Amino acid sequence: MTIDKKHAIFTLHRFSFLLLIAFWTTAGLSHFASPEKFVKMMPQYLPEPYLLNILAGIAELVVVAGWLYKPTRKYATYFAIFLLVAFLSVHIYHVQIGYLPVQPDTPMWMLIARIPLQFLLMLWAWWHRE
Repeated sequence: MTIDKKHAIFTLHRFSFLLLIAFWTTAGLSHFASPEKFVKMMPQYLPEPYLLNILAGIAELVVVAGWLYKPTRKYATYFAIFLLVAFLSVHIYHVQIGYLPVQPDTPMWMLIARIPLQFLLMLWAWWHRE
């Protein structure tokens, strides 16, 4: 691989990492800025939706903190993937009920597309595990 290709990959990786940090930070803070939106999206079978929302926001911000400190980056990635797997149940629930509670006119194809998107987010996190 030439130096230019290595530099391009390094630059892409760094930009992607900054974007990942911004994405997770925004997601984590959103749980506190718009809690009613997240609570409304939770499956009804989950207990204590307000508490779960706060815990999800804190967990996402813990992931960000873990990614920022290189020695904990790998563990933060594992935790991020764990969270994304846990959040899959919410996306599957929305497909089962046929709508997104905060936006009932969301087309079914978008509800379904959110499931493989979780796996892409897992791969994105995995790329930054080291």
